Amino acid sequence: MYRLFRGSRALTFAVIVALALSALVGCSSQQQGQQPAPAKPDEKAPQQAVQPAGGETSAKSLATGSKYYDIIKRDKIRVGWAPWAPMVYLDPKTKQITGASVDVVHALAEALGVDIEWVETTWGTMVTGLQGDLYDITIPIGRTVGRAKQAEFSQGIWYGYFTLAVKKDSPYQKWQDLDKAGKKISVTQGSNTDEVLSKVAKNAEIVRVKQTSEAVLELQTDRVDAMATLGPYFSGHAKEWPDLRILDDKFGDALEGIAAPQGDQILVNVINQFISDWKANGGPDRIIQKWELNGYKACPIYY
Repeated sequence: MYRLFRGSRALTFAVIVALALSALVGCSSQQQGQQPAPAKPDEKAPQQAVQPAGGETSAKSLATGSKYYDIIKRDKIRVGWAPWAPMVYLDPKTKQITGASVDVVHALAEALGVDIEWVETTWGTMVTGLQGDLYDITIPIGRTVGRAKQAEFSQGIWYGYFTLAVKKDSPYQKWQDLDKAGKKISVTQGSNTDEVLSKVAKNAEIVRVKQTSEAVLELQTDRVDAMATLGPYFSGHAKEWPDLRILDDKFGDALEGIAAPQGDQILVNVINQFISDWKANGGPDRIIQKWELNGYKACPIYY
């Protein structure tokens, strides 16, 4: 396995700081005609590291305010996750967190040379956990406008599509057939599926539940008429749900990336560099094939 950063941690730190400072110095020198003093690695960021637009922000405060340095210092990256097999779940046999998205995080941690601390949360609180400093990043999750208002996102890793699952003997063919008064659609609360469905569904009642398994049960027990899901996700569970099928159309596309704390461009830059190198080496395609993620496609480099 290749490594994103080689050499000592000190060299890693120095290279990243130099890159961050060079970008910031270029911007500030055009406006002020002088360069800010470089930051010392062990300096703590001021309480107000990033000022609102129009304010003066030092390169030092930006450089030392990144979660990246905390990760390297503690030799561990904290990762928020919520159950969503086969992307991420607790293996009942090994008692280990596993899945396609988990493989992505393992590759990132190996490139950084750090261990992983898994922090379980829910889909409804995935992004707010970043804001509360419960973890440094999330597993790859759907990039949406709502989430982008609260967190930074890496470039896309892979993408799928949203559709509806229905009973196999139902007459529905298109998702619009279910967007009618009196119809009910279950969805995992706080998921990207929930956000996109809430925008496109104008008439159906949306029934929000905490876990995907609950959304499936709502449909199987006829408490709802359909379940909103990712097409590739359903395909991976089709054998488990022989009484269900998915529609042939979609109501949106799902692009997934790693979320980081809002404003932490240094950490995002590091993650993006890893993803670009990893894509160039066929990383996403290998995972898609390994986990049989039919319907998922790897994003182009820098997408």
